[in-house]
Amino acid sequence: MTRRGWWLTAIAAIIGSPIGAAAIAVAVVDPNVFKPQLIAALEDATGRDVTLNGPLRIKRSLWPTIEVSDVKLANLPGGSRPDMARAERIEAQLSLWPLLSREIEVVRLVLVGPNILFEDVNGTPNWTFDTGSPHPGDAPVALRIRNVHVQNGIVTLLLPGRSRVVGIRSLDLHHRVDGGPLDLDTVLVYSDNKPFHLRASATPTGGVTAPWQTQLQFDAFDTQAAAKGTMTLAGEYDLQIDAKSPALDALNALLPAMQLPPLRRMTLATHLTNGAKHGDLPVIGTTQLHIGSADLSSLVQGLVLGATDVALPGVGGAATIEGQGSLRKVAFTLRGTAGVPPRLDDASSIPLDLAVATTTKDSLGVKGKLALKAGGFDGLDATIAMRSPALAKLGPMVARALPALTDMSWDGHLNVASSGTSWRWQGAKLNSHQGDAAGDLAIDVTPALGVSGKLRSTNLDLDAMLAAFGIDLGSSTGKRGATVISDADLPWAALRGTTIDVAATMASVHFQDEVWHNVDLAVELKGGRLEVPRLQMSLPAGPLSVSFGADASRTEVPASLSVHGPGIPLALLAHYAGLPGAASGTVRIEADLHATGRSPHDLVSTLDGSLTAAMTGGSVSNAALLALTGSALQTMNITVPAGGETKIACLGVAGAFKNGVGRFPTLAINTTYLELDGAGEIDLGKETVALKLHPLVQVSGSPVSVPVLVEGPFRAITGRLDASGLDKLGFLIDAWFGGDQPETCAKAGLAPRAK
Repeated sequence: MTRRGWWLTAIAAIIGSPIGAAAIAVAVVDPNVFKPQLIAALEDATGRDVTLNGPLRIKRSLWPTIEVSDVKLANLPGGSRPDMARAERIEAQLSLWPLLSREIEVVRLVLVGPNILFEDVNGTPNWTFDTGSPHPGDAPVALRIRNVHVQNGIVTLLLPGRSRVVGIRSLDLHHRVDGGPLDLDTVLVYSDNKPFHLRASATPTGGVTAPWQTQLQFDAFDTQAAAKGTMTLAGEYDLQIDAKSPALDALNALLPAMQLPPLRRMTLATHLTNGAKHGDLPVIGTTQLHIGSADLSSLVQGLVLGATDVALPGVGGAATIEGQGSLRKVAFTLRGTAGVPPRLDDASSIPLDLAVATTTKDSLGVKGKLALKAGGFDGLDATIAMRSPALAKLGPMVARALPALTDMSWDGHLNVASSGTSWRWQGAKLNSHQGDAAGDLAIDVTPALGVSGKLRSTNLDLDAMLAAFGIDLGSSTGKRGATVISDADLPWAALRGTTIDVAATMASVHFQDEVWHNVDLAVELKGGRLEVPRLQMSLPAGPLSVSFGADASRTEVPASLSVHGPGIPLALLAHYAGLPGAASGTVRIEADLHATGRSPHDLVSTLDGSLTAAMTGGSVSNAALLALTGSALQTMNITVPAGGETKIACLGVAGAFKNGVGRFPTLAINTTYLELDGAGEIDLGKETVALKLHPLVQVSGSPVSVPVLVEGPFRAITGRLDASGLDKLGFLIDAWFGGDQPETCAKAGLAPRAK
């Protein structure tokens, strides 16, 4: 042997002898002898009880490997299960040299089938460890792990309000030198869905419990996210997140429970820190979010976003929002600010100032405060300003027909309860081409619709307003067409389940080509019982007072109507009677009527009560006169031109109804072409008339009262003279001696008697 070879052999012997001795010791000594020391080292390192149920076995080699099965690490007292971690098998490849210094250095640790639980136990995370002092009488044993490999593991995160199960397909952890970085490379599976890749590197800044400088990288389904900052074993973190995703909803294959929206070409830069408690939502700091486009129809039907940007300056600040899109093909732009609370889990009130504008010059502004609780809606207190040149054109946006109001503006203060079912409008103002309204209004939508409030209007075109809402008061038709008076059921069902308590005052109302002043209205509806205790308005002849009631909670609806009107426009009555042409003048009406039924025909068939109508001065079209008295005129050979108008000197009707049959002892009319009085009966149920009239006709140049019978069904009323031949001779003699004096109006009390 050369001198050089001898020295090398000597040095190797000096160095190798302790390692060789250790190797021989490992090879010949039963490892279960050291089981108590190993358990003690693990318990000192974790501060938890460690159970090694299986025997220790050694794979003999230069780098001996210890294998043990059925391993358990205890949970904190009070945890949801006794053990925090368990494993089917653990293999630990040891470095021999540290054994000489009572150190255990695991070169490679393999965990097969681990089942690990992370949870918060009485406010303490169970993944933090309280390392204790060595067992009494034992010298401390140091434990270091350099490399970890995990196969087919399960990690359960059981946090307040959130539970997650993550499968570990593979995991490799490297800690090559003391004080150096921990490097992680793993493929995980969330809730048995498709796998994703996560890489991380963490370098301690102090002890194990001190913050670690951390870098994370996430990659799945073309979405990439990177995080850089600090984290602690206690779950605290302070991270800058940068992410980009061409199609965010692709991650739903990984996290289906999150139901991520289909955001396209999304980029995100944000700063996140942990919440006050484990499991809290993160605290959001400076943020920049860009969305290229998004079809959100699954959330709101027909909602599509275009380019949208959101920027948050810092924690607790107000995010600026600027974007565009369309709702059911109506394009809009969105601009404004919305506060972001420092802690999303806490109850908070955030400021809102948002403005939405459409390409059709419609706009909606919301300014106020939005209440949140645990990240969910907890109420709204805001002023609302809406403008629309043609409201009906916005119907497609809300998928329902809107009233055809034009030049419309709506302003008011809105308060929405946390349930979302109670809306309170204060100081609401509506202005439109059809009229204006203002006041306070409350709307409740559960368990049934309820509306209450006090409103006022300076000018309301009720004809135009009804037309804007698609209401035609004269459009009702019978379902069988067998009756003149409609037998179609009235919409009584609409009164059931709704509550209304509304009072309104209107300075001027345009209705049926008439202007009504100082209208005072009260409407009450509850349990299907409708009451209009007050409908009053000023008329030139005096105040009109109307009250109405109906009980729609019954199958056969009882209704009542009371009218005190010193001067109701004849034009309004003619319109609802279906008479053609124009009409002028006013009619004094006194009515107290009661009826029961589901349709107009049912109601008039059961009508009870009194009715008086009278007027002096006015006119109707000749066509209207022919429609009313055509039979009498034809019987007396009185010709009335189809065109033109008929002057009314007086008109009077007085009588009472019983079970739909009206008996009228007083009937009087004096017009340009006809003057008559009489009495008779109208059966509204059978739709027949039987009247005995005494018109004045010209006989030999003198007015003579001739009895005429008008009778028959409404559809075919006929008239005939009620006189024999001798009576007719008397008419002639009466005419020779000057005839009868025209006292029709005086007899009916509509004019003074001649002296």
